[in-house]
Amino acid sequence: MSLPPFDPPTLAELRNWYAQYRQDESVRRLILEVIRARRENERLDGLLTQALEAARRSGFERLSSDAGPLYEAADRVAVERWRVSPAAPVRHSPFGGMYEDDIDEDAPGIIARARQRQR
Repeated sequence: MSLPPFDPPTLAELRNWYAQYRQDESVRRLILEVIRARRENERLDGLLTQALEAARRSGFERLSSDAGPLYEAADRVAVERWRVSPAAPVRHSPFGGMYEDDIDEDAPGIIARARQRQR
């Protein structure tokens, strides 16, 4: 089943919803899961970029060429990072695509402190 087109929530929207629906454990868990998925996507982006660079340096063109599977995986992850926050600063990746930096390193701490205040 494919999803209909939608605008992904910004980190600010996620924080607002977390505060607004703080009594609903399911909403809080869902928001935390979205943030976790975005962070994991950032990690994957970095790992795939490193792997792609290493493959290119080592001459593994079948993996790292524009038609190769490693390039495709790295490009898909980069595109997803850009999709969730197109307004974030964009930088060029080593494999020729573009991706953004939308990860707020303080988000889990902010959410955890908000949760502690609830108790």
